[in-house]
Amino acid sequence: MVAFAIVSRFVLTFVGWWVVRWIEPITTSGPAEWDGRGRTLLIWSQWDAYHYARIALNGYDHPVDPGSPAFFPLYPLIMRFVGAITGLGDTGHELRLTGVLVAGVFFVVAVYFLVKLFEEHLGTDVARTASLFLLVSPFSFFLTAGYTESLFVLLVALTFLLANRRRWTLAAIVVALATATRVTGVFLIPTLLLLAWTHREPLRRLLLIAVISPLGILSYMAYTWRALDDPIAFLTAQQGWGGFQDRTWIYVQGFVDNPLRWITGDHGNTIMLFNAALFFGCVLALIPMVRRVPLGITVFSALVILQTVVSIQSMGRYLLPAIGVYMVLAILVHQSRFQTFWRDIVVVPSSFLLTTLFLLYAEALWIV
Repeated sequence: MVAFAIVSRFVLTFVGWWVVRWIEPITTSGPAEWDGRGRTLLIWSQWDAYHYARIALNGYDHPVDPGSPAFFPLYPLIMRFVGAITGLGDTGHELRLTGVLVAGVFFVVAVYFLVKLFEEHLGTDVARTASLFLLVSPFSFFLTAGYTESLFVLLVALTFLLANRRRWTLAAIVVALATATRVTGVFLIPTLLLLAWTHREPLRRLLLIAVISPLGILSYMAYTWRALDDPIAFLTAQQGWGGFQDRTWIYVQGFVDNPLRWITGDHGNTIMLFNAALFFGCVLALIPMVRRVPLGITVFSALVILQTVVSIQSMGRYLLPAIGVYMVLAILVHQSRFQTFWRDIVVVPSSFLLTTLFLLYAEALWIV
């Protein structure tokens, strides 16, 4: 599965490079001086990747990017460190390249540990299918882009693997790192506490988990309180991007008023509908997940799925860490007499959508 992950991303990179070479990008997703499209890997670095590169270059208190506190610090810190030791950390352009390389390494490592996790719960054949479903899922190209997705999925897999071995302190440290990577890392805190409680760990162990697990986000809040005079800067920085009304409800109203326009109009509208379809599919997957997937993974996946209702924008990539969905889908496929048929029904359309969405992303279109 690791080999498949690497080869599939090389194929996507080649196809993306070829398309960008022959078709001019439709728009730009960042500063012109950071463009540098002659470097093939930078097709993986659009939109939010610029925020992470700016943070790695300038920190958070920078007037050019007032929304930067919405992006958590661990990933840009790693980018800055890798950039310093490789000499690729002097400009925003170089840091974009560094971010892609870092994400690629995390992606490969995350796949390895995810397969290990799936194997422990599902057996080899079903684990392979669950991993395949993740790797070809339509928005899984974000696992290789200059975003936090690959790092976060890696930390999620490590958390559950360590919990399986009752290495609670190490698991709590990994959760702390996850809370310094994405705000949804906080969902791992109650999940880990629940797992420790079901294993009848003593109260002192539960208290230790409760103290260590949130240290990532608490440290970030302390930093923004001191540097920006706002302990919840990661929330207030998003106010300019709108709330539920602007990110979800307006699209629901638009679809009800004129559904045909949303299907045949701007590509973003179609992707919004696809996001919504994925969301409802994941919600339906929660029903069999309760009985077939381990409790901790089910709880965490449910929290990830349900929180995405706040914003239909980018919902597809926000759903990626809900690993219970891939597990239950693989279980259901293998329980069927026609498992090869159903596996192909999932893999073939997903691969087509994955390639299409990545090419739009490589062309600097916002994959909402």
